[in-house]
Amino acid sequence: MPPARVADLQKTGLHLILPYLEQGAVEDLWIMAEGCFYDPPPETRNNVIDIYLCPSRDRDSTLISVMPDAVHGSHRGVKDGTGPGEYLGSVTDYVPCGGTVRRLPPRGSIGIYRATGDHGPWDMNGAIIFANTPDKYKRVVRTWKSNTKFKSITDGTSNTFMLGEATKAYSQGPLNAPNKGAQAFNGDNSRGMPIGHEEAPLYGPNEQYASGFGSEHPGVCNFAMVDGSVRAVSIDTDPLILAALATRSGEEVERAIPIQNQPISDK
Repeated sequence: MPPARVADLQKTGLHLILPYLEQGAVEDLWIMAEGCFYDPPPETRNNVIDIYLCPSRDRDSTLISVMPDAVHGSHRGVKDGTGPGEYLGSVTDYVPCGGTVRRLPPRGSIGIYRATGDHGPWDMNGAIIFANTPDKYKRVVRTWKSNTKFKSITDGTSNTFMLGEATKAYSQGPLNAPNKGAQAFNGDNSRGMPIGHEEAPLYGPNEQYASGFGSEHPGVCNFAMVDGSVRAVSIDTDPLILAALATRSGEEVERAIPIQNQPISDK
């Protein structure tokens, strides 16, 4: 299974699968041994993949501008974004499902996101999660491996979310942080999303503030399952059913365990 992303600032699963979409020439433009997303020439990150765009979504451009975080130092690439220090990249309207909102930590509230999932809000119990690499926070990744395989999906490939439609706030950046959108190839902001429980519901059309799963199709959100089938899921679906569909090996019969009934995490 492809990962949601190789590492911070590195290739997303949407970039890794380009050869299977007859876009191998685009995938070949970015050599990870030579730098992160922001280092190669603009044409490496500005290729628009039509299949990654929802035809029902209005947009001003198929490129969005993002500001890299300050953790990894300066970058060699051309800053071609709309704001100082920003970089353009092609947009995606689809996001991998990484699992469910994790159980409550000792303080009784959902913690700040961490890549390992140790401190919430993900359990990383979905089909498409982060890769494993010793170069996690480096600008150059020399080796990595996926953390899931088809045999990991013991709940059944037809019963497990692979990816779904993202809210406009996720794909293009929320109105209060427009330079934090999810560029298709950039593991900086496009890292997948959790779903299920009240903290991560399905959103309706034109959601411009909440990053999560949501569609421009009234009343439904489309999801691709691991077996390749597509389901139109009602936005009124019980969040615990959504959580059950998000896990790869949760052994849920129908609904997930309510978050308030789960054991308190000691992490």
